[in-house]
Amino acid sequence: MPFHHLPEVVASEGDDPSIPHGRQILSLLRIPIPPRGHVVIILAKYLVYMMNENLLRLSIRNILLEDAAINPALLGTVDDTPSLVFGPKAKKFLADQELNAEEIGYIVDRLNNMSVSRFNRYDDNFTSSGKKFGLKPSTLKAMAIEETTLGKDLANKSGSTAAGVIQITKPTLDTFNKNLPKGVSYSYETLLSNPEKSIEIAAHYIDHFLIKGRGLSGRTEILSAYKTGPDSANYVKRVNAFKKFVDIVDRF
Repeated sequence: MPFHHLPEVVASEGDDPSIPHGRQILSLLRIPIPPRGHVVIILAKYLVYMMNENLLRLSIRNILLEDAAINPALLGTVDDTPSLVFGPKAKKFLADQELNAEEIGYIVDRLNNMSVSRFNRYDDNFTSSGKKFGLKPSTLKAMAIEETTLGKDLANKSGSTAAGVIQITKPTLDTFNKNLPKGVSYSYETLLSNPEKSIEIAAHYIDHFLIKGRGLSGRTEILSAYKTGPDSANYVKRVNAFKKFVDIVDRF
């Protein structure tokens, strides 16, 4: 809660109800008692000061603890590092959020023991790219969880040319570049070396090539077009499960 939203405490010299208490406190502390009415002003200022102090401490705590917004049931430590740990309480919490057993299985398999700092690592990039190209940041993050476990490997390990946090193959990138305005293009090397930029490239591709170029609109339709092939339906299911999880725990 920003300090400027705090209600102002105003006391006039005619405000009497708390004066006896204030005078008694000042007397006990052996502080000279000021004229009537001024005690209320002093106490009111002290109250606002204490509120500000407590809010400041709370703000610092929330800045230092990046996991402050994540439900404690999902948190644990791995090698003394705050991490997502999916024990019985975490699984029950997810079930209470209306995730089914299959969805919980996807989440546990992919994210169990991942550090909170790694889980939040590219949040600013998902947010900025989402805003720039009109996409939900949580969908981009869910795709990145599915594609590369949030950038664990930028180069595909299965022999494909796919690269980036949200993977794009070299032929797809070549086709995309040919459809971009003159003077605008992306290099394949950027996908391999710049994870932050690779998120923006993928978001631009989805917006320019799939949504505007092909007229796709629904998330399932877009995801199916992004991931073609025999595993496309399962890809969509996994990304949707990850999106549900991101929406539950993240801070977008």
